[in-house]
Amino acid sequence: MGTAPTPPGLLERILLEVDRRIAAFARSGFLRNATITKGGITIRNGFLRVQNAAGTVTQFFVGGISPTLPDGTPQPGMTLRREDGTLAMALYDPTPDPGSPGGFKQFLAIYDRSGNIIFSDDTESGQGHARPRVPLTFYRARSNDWPQVTSTTFETVYRAKGDKQQPRLNIRVWGVNDSAGATGEVRVMVNGVQLGTTGATSSAIITEFLMVGAVAGSYGTNLVIEVQARMVAGAGGVRVGASQLDGLQS
Repeated sequence: MGTAPTPPGLLERILLEVDRRIAAFARSGFLRNATITKGGITIRNGFLRVQNAAGTVTQFFVGGISPTLPDGTPQPGMTLRREDGTLAMALYDPTPDPGSPGGFKQFLAIYDRSGNIIFSDDTESGQGHARPRVPLTFYRARSNDWPQVTSTTFETVYRAKGDKQQPRLNIRVWGVNDSAGATGEVRVMVNGVQLGTTGATSSAIITEFLMVGAVAGSYGTNLVIEVQARMVAGAGGVRVGASQLDGLQS
């Protein structure tokens, strides 16, 4: 018993019907909501684009972006835009050239509404951030130039005010007694609460103290930071210097 021949054009009709059903499925809106409980979605040599309801603004894009690599291949990257179309965040290299040493180094940047970069990592060195610039301060190196405290009760010699940005503070202070055999103490207070431990000073050596600790209050709380000192024993006074004040992560 022989096999029945395939009717002419059957395969073409099947493929056309498959295309029609796929197109109808895509138009049906059946994919308006989808949940993946296991596995995931992999996009190769493509992109993911999220647009506003009108389709006039691409709010989020990840995939191949411009400028392309020298061989015409889109560089992998990401953009995030505000409702008005202004760029808010991007991951890309504006002048990609993998053919040269270090010629393809993407950076992650956050932009203000005017297009200025307000934060980015330092892609050239691979360390830290490029913006914003973090200021450093000078301090007086000669202990004779530091403020002197002669009282036996704590007195504030340095004060700083600012908003809480990070959960901890890191403060560096120095202390020394200016008369032989004398001793003293230095401490740091934040909103009236001591930060770290009390440091003991002497006349034998200039001592460095790192006062590190958590700060109470929510983000944005106003902080009053005070470096204080007092005499404990002997003549003369305590000389106090301050050289560092910054926030730390938890």
